[in-house]
Amino acid sequence: MTSRPHRSLARSLEALASEYRLGVVELLAKTGSASPSEIQAALPHLSQPSVSRHLRTLLDRGVVEQSRDLASRNHCGLRYRLAAEALDLVLALRRLANEIEAGIVAEYFPMGVADVAERHRQQTAAAELGAGHTRGSSPQEPPP
Repeated sequence: MTSRPHRSLARSLEALASEYRLGVVELLAKTGSASPSEIQAALPHLSQPSVSRHLRTLLDRGVVEQSRDLASRNHCGLRYRLAAEALDLVLALRRLANEIEAGIVAEYFPMGVADVAERHRQQTAAAELGAGHTRGSSPQEPPP
């Protein structure tokens, strides 16, 4: 049997297992809070019903909290923000992803990605010059 903290963590991670919900979570992490219509405007690839469905999932899993803004001109005045525990989790996951990415880059590109790209560009240019032509042109005719 799993412990309560593990169950809670598993439910939060399950809620974050959607690229669309991750987009909502990243937006809320940047803005602090947002209404459903603000989220939809910032993520136009999501329809309003999709935003509402993803917010409901995040709310049910304890990733976001809901409040009502009584001064809002919006007819329902709902606002969403990340739950404190979820913000900590998202920041930890972002750090982990950055460390993994840095490790992969360091392992496969010890010179650094920019250096590899520059080296490839130089090798391609040298190969084209060695072949006697530049990209997009035909080889030059020898002089008569």
